[in-house]
Formats: sequence, C-alpha cells, structure tokens
Amino acid sequence: MKKRILSLLCVAALVLSLAGCALSSSPKTVGTIGETTISSGMYLLSQYQGYFAALDMAKDEPLPEGETHPDYAAMPVKDFLKQTLTVGGAETTGAELVADQTMKNLQYYAAVDASFAALGGELTPEELAQADADAQNIWNGGEELYKKNGFSLATVQEYQYTLHKAADLMDLVYGENGTQAVSDKELQDHLGQDLWFVHSANVPLYNAANFQMTDDGTAKVTEICQKMLDRYNEQREGAESAYDLFTSLAKEVLPEAYTTLENTFTPEAALAPDLLDPSMLESYFSSETADKIRSMKDGDVVMVADSGFTVEFFQLVNPVTTGEWNEELQQRTLFALYSKGLQDGLQEYGESLANGLDTAAMQKLPANKIVPSLG
Repeated sequence: MKKRILSLLCVAALVLSLAGCALSSSPKTVGTIGETTISSGMYLLSQYQGYFAALDMAKDEPLPEGETHPDYAAMPVKDFLKQTLTVGGAETTGAELVADQTMKNLQYYAAVDASFAALGGELTPEELAQADADAQNIWNGGEELYKKNGFSLATVQEYQYTLHKAADLMDLVYGENGTQAVSDKELQDHLGQDLWFVHSANVPLYNAANFQMTDDGTAKVTEICQKMLDRYNEQREGAESAYDLFTSLAKEVLPEAYTTLENTFTPEAALAPDLLDPSMLESYFSSETADKIRSMKDGDVVMVADSGFTVEFFQLVNPVTTGEWNEELQQRTLFALYSKGLQDGLQEYGESLANGLDTAAMQKLPANKIVPSLG
C-alpha cells in the first residue's frame, strides 16, 4: 500500500532535479511556519520548485490570437525574475511569482509536518530506512549538481521523510481507523460512476523493432481488432461470464493482430487491469472516447485508437464480483477520490499557520542564484 501511495503522489521526481543556491554564509534555518522549523536546504528546494512552477504558470497564461510567450525557460534566471507577467489576469513579476510559489510550498510542507504530528503519526523504522535509501540513490545520481548548488544529502533525506508523512496522512485521515474513515462500501459505490475499473488490452500499430508504421498495416490490425469486438458483442449475451469471454477472445484473436506487424503477443503485456479516473479521461482520450467510457455498463467493451499508435480495448469490470478488490485497488481508489481534497486542505491549513520566517535569512538565499542545470 505504502509504495503505491508514494508512486501515486508522483512528487519524488521533483527531487531528481534539485537545484538552488547556498552561499558560504548561508543560515542553517530561515525561521518557522507554525511549529515547523524550515531548514535552509528545504527553503532552497521550495524556491527551486517555485521557480519552475512560475515558469509553467507564465507560459500557460492565455494570450491574444497571434501572440506568443517568450521562451522563459531559456532565459537566465535573473532575467526571468525581472519579467513583467500576467498570471490569472493579474500583473506580477517573475520574482514575485517565484516568491509566492515558494511560500505555498513551504506552507504545504509545514502543514504536512504539523498534521502528521497532531494525528500521532510516527515513521516506522522501515519507512525511515526506505526514505534514507531513496535519498541516497537520488544523491548518487546527481551529487555533482547538488554539491554545486549547496545541497546536502540531509536535505534530500528531509524531503523523503516528508513524502512518507504525506503518504501516511491518507491512512491517518481516511483509513480504517482514520479521523474521517471511508468504508470499502463507500469506495466501491464510486466504481462505474466517477471511477472506472477496467480490463484493458492493447495492440501496437507499429513494428516494435523499428517503430515503423504503414497505412496498410494499421488498416489490417484495426480490422482484426474490430472483428474481435464484433465477436464479443455477438457472444456476450449467451456467455456465462462476460469477463472470461473478453479475456479468452483477446488471447485467441490478438496474437494475429500482433504478428501482422511482426510483434510478439504475450498475455502479461497485452492484458491488464487498470483504474481510470476523470483526469485520465480528460488527459489521454478524446471527448468522444471519454463519453463512451463514462457511459459503459458492467461488462461493456469499447475499442479506441485515440493515440494513433495503439488500438486499446476497455471492459468495465466490477472488481468485487471478480475477486480483484484488494488492498492495492482500495488504496488506488481512495487516492483517486480523496487525495486532492486532502492536499487542498493541507494547503489551506498551511496558510493559516503563523509565519515566523526570517526575511534577513531568506535574503541570503536569493532566487537569482538558482542554477536549473549543470549545462
């Protein structure tokens, strides 16, 4: 469960490109937010993340037709900080935007720390060992960059501990004994409504050895896949199990689709369970396909080729019926439904905590010293 939540949080990747500036006279801490002491390393990391968040916000701001944004990422950091920007309809500067995002990051960090302590959380020896091991691996992968920018292994460890605390908060709040416990029944009620557990199958429309695609090959593979879908719909009504029918047809028909483009079919690679959430429907599929998935009933199968590189099948499945409702799926469902609410609540809580940051200390760690990369 814990490994799954950590991967779903998807924030460890931020550490992989840590950078910042630490002068020889850097303070060890920059003050407090609430009861949480902010180390200079954590401040620099939050500032670094804030810089890249600001870049994204600046380039994503809509412009009048025909206008384009400058290449903010290609600018020296000090030049970006001087830029006059419009974000969310309000005028600001790059420096102000970075400072604002830095503060949000620090407030969230402090809120995680405070909430974890208030709920009696304590990292286990196993969690501490895993966090230390992950931090060491990250450090080994970028030691030169981190040293150049004044980061220490301790900073990476500090961040990894926070990741584990944030993951544990899901269970402390929404788990079986949590302050706002959510039952299995409540989670299962969302399946087929705003979450979709599916059995999926995929067929590449290219030769995996050389990545070549041809119109003729695409047409042949698509025709085979359509025949499989037609057979499923014809046989479904009389089938003892729609789930078994889909799997057996996939194993029978899809090998031909694979060999058409000289690919190798393996059930383990081509067939898999998955959990789709609204954000995935919006990000990965056309609106037409997303509507088809939303309207599926138990056992229904849809075939899509939105990416242009694969044909995909999705069969809506009740995991309770198939015996696939387990701890991992429970945690994935819980995360999909409640993680954003928890993160928003933590952000709001962080904003309410007393700001005891030392302006003079922070001025010794200016944003214009950020080094985005060694290149």
